[in-house]
Amino acid sequence: MTPLVGSTAWFGPRRYGWGLTPVAPAGWVATGVFGVLALVSARHHPDDWRRPTLLTVAYTLLAIATGTAPGGPRARRAFDASRSTVPEN
Repeated sequence: MTPLVGSTAWFGPRRYGWGLTPVAPAGWVATGVFGVLALVSARHHPDDWRRPTLLTVAYTLLAIATGTAPGGPRARRAFDASRSTVPEN
């Protein structure tokens, strides 16, 4: 349950449905920044389809790189269990 990049997962499996959701503060910040950039881009460049597409691709790649394997409720339970266990020395 480790991400491709870094040691802490920013995104983890969703509780319902299939996909990724923010599970760490950094994931929530990335989601908020993406949302603000998307709104600003849509407001200032309403006819340019390239900016929202580029933002969406960048956010998706970030989520894949800093997230765990996507999945539904079963994967989320396994993810939560792996986060709650303390490694023994």
